[in-house]
Amino acid sequence: MILFIETSTSIFNIALTNQAELLFSSADDPAFQRERNIATLVKVGLDKIGKRTSDIQLIAVNSGPGGTNSVRSGVAFANSLGYSLKIPVSYYNSFEAIGRLAWEKYQLPVVCTAKAINGFMYLGLFEDGEIKDMKYGKLEDIFKEISTNLIEFVVAGMHRHIIIEDYEKDFVIHDSGIQVGLPSSLLEIKDVLESRKVDYPDFVRPLTENSAVFQSSAI
Repeated sequence: MILFIETSTSIFNIALTNQAELLFSSADDPAFQRERNIATLVKVGLDKIGKRTSDIQLIAVNSGPGGTNSVRSGVAFANSLGYSLKIPVSYYNSFEAIGRLAWEKYQLPVVCTAKAINGFMYLGLFEDGEIKDMKYGKLEDIFKEISTNLIEFVVAGMHRHIIIEDYEKDFVIHDSGIQVGLPSSLLEIKDVLESRKVDYPDFVRPLTENSAVFQSSAI
């Protein structure tokens, strides 16, 4: 069984799956859609499907980008739980999650967005099953770099309406309606998740504005 932990916003979601299907998702239960305690969500999910923590064989956590505090606390929880259960922890990227969903629907490049602070944001370009580029900074600066070779694209993530409003005169833009990823789509890359898994003393590191990949584009 795989435990997925979605960290990109301050409202955490968890999901429990086997190797082929979704067993529980807190995002589908209105009672838990604003729950901020990951441990509570995990306990509720396990209880609902009649499983225990000992049944979890892999933890897959969204390592970012997203809200810095939520990403860091979610990744820290995943690493701690993996250590206590003596099981591996793997990771996926916010843009992998939302980009894959939008790509499967439209078969067009996907401009992915994630929240940051102080008017900054993260942008990613997802195409042909992978992330092609990621930037961090002010929208008007980093969008120019992400969109250099684009004519038509799909937008997914937290700032869809802002991008559509600001750039619809210059591009053909489709609103995917997707804000966060779904574990059911991530099951399609379970081989990738397997290849990324680490065991203590190694651990998953959060992807934030301080990560090396964003330093060249930060302002």
